[in-house]
Amino acid sequence: MKFDKEAVNQLLKKIDDKQGEITVEYGALNEKLEMIKIMNEEEFNSLPLLLELGFKADDETEIKLKQQQLQEHFTALDEVRQKLIVLLGK
Repeated sequence: MKFDKEAVNQLLKKIDDKQGEITVEYGALNEKLEMIKIMNEEEFNSLPLLLELGFKADDETEIKLKQQQLQEHFTALDEVRQKLIVLLGK
């Protein structure tokens, strides 16, 4: 099977870039979850403050769902990446 190695390498670069973006977004979501966790602790127990900061009551669930989706996307990209690497014989 003939293929353009440069095109495959460019695709690998795009996959790496996208995985980097996913990692950054996942980290930002972790920070939001940590803030929610802190604000929900007994000392604060500050739903009004969370609402004032722009969080909704169901944000924690939505964030966890988004993280799961990001993880699935990252894994799918990684599977394609691994197949491309095998194709290149690296």
